[in-house]
Amino acid sequence: MAGRKQHYIPQFLLRSFAEPASGDKLQIRVFTRGKSFVVPTDGIAAQREFYSKLSDDSVTLDDRITYAKSEYADLFRKLVKHDAGDVDSSDVARLLTHLSVRGNHIRSTAAAANAYALSRVTELLSDVSYVKRMMGFGLTEPPVRIKKVLDDEYNKRQQHLGRVRVSRHGFRRFMFTQMNERWDELFSSGLDMKSVAGLTDIAGIAREAHNEVLLHDFEPTQRVSALEVLDWQIKVGTTPTFVLTDAIALAHDPSRGAMPAMFTGLDDIQGVLFPLSPTRAVCAGVYADDAVLEALTCNFRNFAASASWEFVIAPPSYGAEAVNGELIGSCVGSLIFEKIEEAVAESLAEPFYK
Repeated sequence: MAGRKQHYIPQFLLRSFAEPASGDKLQIRVFTRGKSFVVPTDGIAAQREFYSKLSDDSVTLDDRITYAKSEYADLFRKLVKHDAGDVDSSDVARLLTHLSVRGNHIRSTAAAANAYALSRVTELLSDVSYVKRMMGFGLTEPPVRIKKVLDDEYNKRQQHLGRVRVSRHGFRRFMFTQMNERWDELFSSGLDMKSVAGLTDIAGIAREAHNEVLLHDFEPTQRVSALEVLDWQIKVGTTPTFVLTDAIALAHDPSRGAMPAMFTGLDDIQGVLFPLSPTRAVCAGVYADDAVLEALTCNFRNFAASASWEFVIAPPSYGAEAVNGELIGSCVGSLIFEKIEEAVAESLAEPFYK
């Protein structure tokens, strides 16, 4: 049975960036937005019941991940021991997909995106004049969608309304005029969108969605297939350079440069870099080119920080200033902001009633 403290980045990967401390302990340096600190490898990248609660009666999601850990650890050790040069793309694709999908980076960024989207929707739907305009209640005649709703209401009452000589057209005009004139009153007595938003458990929704993905497949097939077609190479340096982002790997985006690998579309993967240790990485696409890789590694720690969401991992000997913690979350935050603002702009451009 797995325990309550559940690691979303496995120990075998964290230990690859660790250094010996007193006794048998291995320690790593953790960089966050506000500070840098040194902890044992079991002191980071874990949460209480991250995947599932303990159960004596059934096999939990965390149990299943724990059972599968040895297979992925073997794949990882195989890459770490591999000579520089070409490597089996299937091994890399499977391992990288699993490590990227199981982590908190994907869950937390999804929750942040949903929270921001909800705040923008709440803001818009709390604006009386905006909703009136977008629903078409500022027009002189009801638009097609509202006309259909009003006609449906007339049909429900047709027998009664026909007796008092109210025509379909008359009913439609009367109801639409009343809604226009009393809009502010009707709207103000409706739902308090901010209260509804405040009751929404964004983190819980993201957790359930993430767990559903993992319950279905530890290695989503489409992403594995997209990574398998790349030519992967082991790159080994003489100077410790690499750090581990909580996103696990970086991918190349033509317009943005380095970004979290899981944020690239399956058809847009042009290069990937997965750090295996401070001196070793497995690379594909443009990042397998020595000249491109050299340029990337010159500023790799800052790229890794901006692609991370919560933290960056490094050996303690790197020192407290090795990574600019203020960059953590910057790439993901700007992506979330831009995508949601684009969606908001599109919604503003086209009224709901059309």
